[in-house]
Amino acid sequence: MVGGQAETNKITKRACTTCRQSKIKCNSSETFPAPCSNCQRLKKECRSDASFRRKPVRGRLEEVERQLDRIKRAQSHQDDSSLSPPSQGGQQITPNSSIDGSYGISLDTTNPFGLNSIDVGFTQVSPQSLEDYLLSGPEIATLFKKFAIHYIPHFPVLDTRMSINILHQTNPLLFWTIILISSRHQEALSGVYMNLLSKQLVEPIRSLYTIHALLIYCLWPIPSRKQILDSSWNYCGFAVSAAIRMGLHQSDATWEYDFSQFSAQDIEIRRRTWVGCFIVSTYLSSDLGLPNVIGPAMDLDVAMKMNTARDPLALQFEIERQVSRFSTTMSQRGGSLVRSSLIHMFDAELKLMSDQVLAASSQVLEILYLGAKLSLYSFSLLGETAASTEIHHIDPSTKAIWYLGFETAIKLTHLYSSITDPPHYTYPKHHFWILLSSGYYLLKFLSINTNVTPSESELARNSIRLVYSILQSWSVQSLDEPSRIARIISLLANAELQNTLHQFRRLNRRPPLSIVADVMEMTAWLRAKLKKEGKGKEAMSVSELNAAGEGLVTIMEPVLLDDDALWEGLDEWLRSEGDMSGSLLLPYPEEGFGG
Repeated sequence: MVGGQAETNKITKRACTTCRQSKIKCNSSETFPAPCSNCQRLKKECRSDASFRRKPVRGRLEEVERQLDRIKRAQSHQDDSSLSPPSQGGQQITPNSSIDGSYGISLDTTNPFGLNSIDVGFTQVSPQSLEDYLLSGPEIATLFKKFAIHYIPHFPVLDTRMSINILHQTNPLLFWTIILISSRHQEALSGVYMNLLSKQLVEPIRSLYTIHALLIYCLWPIPSRKQILDSSWNYCGFAVSAAIRMGLHQSDATWEYDFSQFSAQDIEIRRRTWVGCFIVSTYLSSDLGLPNVIGPAMDLDVAMKMNTARDPLALQFEIERQVSRFSTTMSQRGGSLVRSSLIHMFDAELKLMSDQVLAASSQVLEILYLGAKLSLYSFSLLGETAASTEIHHIDPSTKAIWYLGFETAIKLTHLYSSITDPPHYTYPKHHFWILLSSGYYLLKFLSINTNVTPSESELARNSIRLVYSILQSWSVQSLDEPSRIARIISLLANAELQNTLHQFRRLNRRPPLSIVADVMEMTAWLRAKLKKEGKGKEAMSVSELNAAGEGLVTIMEPVLLDDDALWEGLDEWLRSEGDMSGSLLLPYPEEGFGG
């Protein structure tokens, strides 16, 4: 008993991990159960750990000074003058700034994560490990630099003021999410990362950095063999719920979060985080054909603060706000005339943004803008099939919308073909869906439009081939996501050439609310049709296709439409079953359809 009491006293008097790391005197035994004086001052978690080993860190003094400065700024009450707009003459505008008459705040993005202050050898960046996954300081610095250059421009929401080492101490989840994404989802890291993420989601989310981690994961998720296993929709829900709980959707302080404790840039980052929540949730809802997690009324405060003329993020937000509005309205499914009128109305609103998009000189924004227009136009044909257009009269207004989508899909295809910098793999997953939507829209256009001219057919098929070629050029492995999407395009193209798509009937079912969802439904129907027939239907031979297309089509290899490995399709990502090399070429010639 005496021995037990002695052991207890020994554990109680042990210094906490924070004090042991800093080699300073700890009074945790005197303040127990409250944190020790040092942890209270630094707002750190005070805990003892018998297995703790101090981590030697080079250049620690400089980091501590930056950390103390950060803490002082967060704790100090800012003067009202810091929230007032600065004079026009001394105001600096950066690419990721958000500047308007209300805040006048310019986020400093010139030194993200302190990368510009790190020496050539990256000795100031500490090595880190996640379970048995190890990274050296130079490896970490290189990955963070790649993330800052190529990924942040797609989503300029993150707080990049902290150094890499302090970010790891403050929020390991965001640190390792950045590592995961910039390393292109290394298999060795993916498993241990998911363990970290699962542990994080068990606890209440009360950190902006955790919300940031969830949002960027939703943009660049770990590839899934089955799309139903992609949990981005769920993680987005976690992020939005936490953001609402923290009052990010409100412009005024709450009982729990007094804005006077935040600096002007902290308030701006909170605002941009809510904008990020809205953008990501709209991406996912428009891709999957699901209701937006954020209701249309909850973004009004944010909308009043955005200035699309100066802030690319604000313009991105405005594009997605239009997508959310017309998706919600079009989901009510009125008659064809009402639907056409609504599409024209929303199209007029989108056209008002065209000058701003062009003025931004951003390929990313142009793709998002055209993708929004294509998503709007697609509502005119998602509910149509070849059978329905033969039976029912298609009014001229609806056909005019079909051709607007036709032109937009071709523009998108050629815009994607010009992507060189940043690399394609740094684009969020939503952009892959836009490219797939472009190819499928053209296939659907050919399938249901009975009055397509030869020149229109040639233009559409050449653009479909270009979509396929782009995806194949992006592929680095036989079954990565670009290759899988390319194979889906190949299969649907063969089915369209054989008039198989004309046999599709939608009986007593509401049409899907997105092109991606329509692709899933179409591939599922084709697979079920082949299974019901009990045997595979081989693609038409070269001579048969040439005869059917009056010499305009050349197929390089036949494609088996009942191949289980292929028909796992979009909703159950394709899996390799045997050697399929050379058997999945798109049945369109390189030279086009004119000769």
